[in-house]
Amino acid sequence: RPPDVSGRIREHLGDSLLLITAEGPRTIELDERTQVTTLEGDVLSLDSLEKGQPVAVFGQRDGQVLIARVIVLLPPPPPNQP
Repeated sequence: RPPDVSGRIREHLGDSLLLITAEGPRTIELDERTQVTTLEGDVLSLDSLEKGQPVAVFGQRDGQVLIARVIVLLPPPPPNQP
């Protein structure tokens, strides 16, 4: 299934993540069940979430809040070609 939201990490604030998305800024809640993985499926810690990192988030909605279940680290986009 497609991710619930994707974008770049603007800030990682303890139990939340602020993403810059095509639709504008989004706050994603993190909890003890949130997993961070690479595209290859390697599991990483929440500490691996860095500002500027592109991510895809799969989660569960609780009203207007999206609680992340899996955050997939995406490769950075290629540099602009001349």
